[in-house]
Amino acid sequence: MDEAERCHRLAILQRGRLMTEGSPEQLKHELPAVPLLVQTPTPRKAQQVIRDLDGVFSSVQIGASLRVLVTEADRQQTIDQALRRAGINASVAPTDANLEDVFVAATHHQQAREGQPS
Repeated sequence: MDEAERCHRLAILQRGRLMTEGSPEQLKHELPAVPLLVQTPTPRKAQQVIRDLDGVFSSVQIGASLRVLVTEADRQQTIDQALRRAGINASVAPTDANLEDVFVAATHHQQAREGQPS
């Protein structure tokens, strides 16, 4: 994805179908999801709580934090409350979109339609 950041225009294909296209900045700006950063000393435990919540596209561990894509900004509060109920100390905050987020969001819709896990 590092090289893709330097391109003028990108297209994301899945199984021969065009999922989205545009400049890197345009694709990040038009991301149909809200990226959140969850910082916690127990990321695996937090991920187990988060992955089954409504409105969560994906949850990926990066070091000691999680990068979570949600359908709406108000899911930040839902995630924060769910983690607290589970006894997990964490901070949940919006973060800038990246091309990994664009890829996940673009391919998630097709996988969901086909009944595949994201």
